[in-house]
Amino acid sequence: VLEYREFILSIFLNYDENKMPRSYLVDLIETIHLFLKMLEYYCKKTGLMVQKKVRRKAKKKLKKQKHRAAKPKAIEV
Repeated sequence: VLEYREFILSIFLNYDENKMPRSYLVDLIETIHLFLKMLEYYCKKTGLMVQKKVRRKAKKKLKKQKHRAAKPKAIEV
């Protein structure tokens, strides 16, 4: 599922001049212009924050390492 920010870009990139009329392109460019103006206004008003997705480390690996460290090892003499 595309986000609203990616949706406009994907429509623009999928435009095919052989299949679609020129009026569609004009309307699309006007829509992109309005969208960018709205986004600019929103960013000035609230301040846009971009965040990276953080991946969490698997807990199973940590438990196994702790469990192995806790077991005493037999020493052969």
